[in-house]
Amino acid sequence: MSGKSLSSEWLDMAEMDLNAAEYLLGMRPVPVEIICCHCEQAAEKLLKGTLIHFDIEPPKTHDLIQRFPLNRRERVSHNCDIPALILF
Repeated sequence: MSGKSLSSEWLDMAEMDLNAAEYLLGMRPVPVEIICCHCEQAAEKLLKGTLIHFDIEPPKTHDLIQRFPLNRRERVSHNCDIPALILF
């Protein structure tokens, strides 16, 4: 499977997690912990899919800070133009 199609699969799964979180917002009482879990999973999958898209092997961790360790010089060398919003 190519990196681009694998990346697309991760992004699709992230979208499913966000859709599940949005659906759960309609429940009463609102299951905040479960919604947060889906959002965190979506963030992990988005970052993993983004790294794979740029042919960068994602670290095997659930730590979101380690998940996207690239500094500016590394992003430029990979031609990785990711919005600053997700680069902390």
